[in-house]
Amino acid sequence: VAEFAENTVITGGSITLQGTTGTIGDEKLVLENNAISFYSGGVEVLDINGTNATVTVGQVDSGQSNVLISSGALKLRNNTDDLIILAADGSATISGDVTIGGTSLTTTADNVVIGDTDTGSTLVTHAQTVENVFIGSEAGKTTTYGKYNVFIGYRAGMNWSGVEGSASARYGNIGIGHLAFQGASTSALGNDNIAVGRSALQYYASGTSNTCVGKLAGGGGGSNTITGSYNTLIGHNAGNNSGSGNIESGVSNICISAASGTANTSAVTNAEDTGYAIAIGFATKAGTNAIAIGKGTNINLVTASGD
Repeated sequence: VAEFAENTVITGGSITLQGTTGTIGDEKLVLENNAISFYSGGVEVLDINGTNATVTVGQVDSGQSNVLISSGALKLRNNTDDLIILAADGSATISGDVTIGGTSLTTTADNVVIGDTDTGSTLVTHAQTVENVFIGSEAGKTTTYGKYNVFIGYRAGMNWSGVEGSASARYGNIGIGHLAFQGASTSALGNDNIAVGRSALQYYASGTSNTCVGKLAGGGGGSNTITGSYNTLIGHNAGNNSGSGNIESGVSNICISAASGTANTSAVTNAEDTGYAIAIGFATKAGTNAIAIGKGTNINLVTASGD
């Protein structure tokens, strides 16, 4: 037992407090002329460094998390790699995935998930699972593989799955709105689709480069699934019908309209077989290779391709 008188001064060297064994590796506290270090189980867990004016909380080692506090920033790190930096000027820098109120991510990089525990809950670690944004309860719920997708809203993109190794079925989709781009089943696939509006492209199953803007635009009517590609549907219920006449497997159709109901409104007639039709106007319909413009216009003429 060492005893020190009042105002004792120790010059040079260091003071080490050890555990009961009193051996090297059993250090508990080390006082140096410019630092104080605390140990647990022989591992440094707290370092106060006067020379660098820093405080490090946690173990600095491979795979270990720690916090570095300095006069310029607070850093949350993995070993010595900065993951989150809160700078003195008020700026914040985050590296990697961001999860707020959602599930814990195990993905590759740069995904943003904000919502409940089902939001983006099946994302997996893979080079094809990067740079997605899922915001909202159950948004992107069944997505496993995929990149560059943006799903914002309750159940937006919920059933879009993505497929490992399938470049044509896993990227570049945008669903914004309540149930937008929800998907008809948990195996919905496709890329570069845009759905903006409540229930826009809701019952999507597959297809590429569809653009649906407006409430229920390309929605599918509940009993139908959307498998077409390159369709442009703009307006309330554009290309949507509660019965027949939805844009389903049709391709390259354009429908610009707004209708208050779903039955026989601004869909394209025989849509499951229709292609290259243009319908513009309230409750306006057009058949394959036909153009219909004006309120209530109904043109079912089917012409030869190119005529």
